[in-house]
Amino acid sequence: MDTSSTPRPLLGQILVKTGLISAHDLASALEEQKQSGGEQRLGEILYRRGRIGFTMLSWALKNQSPEAA
Repeated sequence: MDTSSTPRPLLGQILVKTGLISAHDLASALEEQKQSGGEQRLGEILYRRGRIGFTMLSWALKNQSPEAA
């Protein structure tokens, strides 16, 4: 199956949609990412802030792949 044209879901959208973080948590983390010039990854920011654990981050990243859709 060709998944090259299927956009993968964004990590933040997955986390908010499943209730693992709030929309406010996402907006705040995205602002920090923007302030860093994009050098920090969203998952790293949320993990460092204690908003998600390693297991939740791993699960969301797996669900971000087109094969999981």
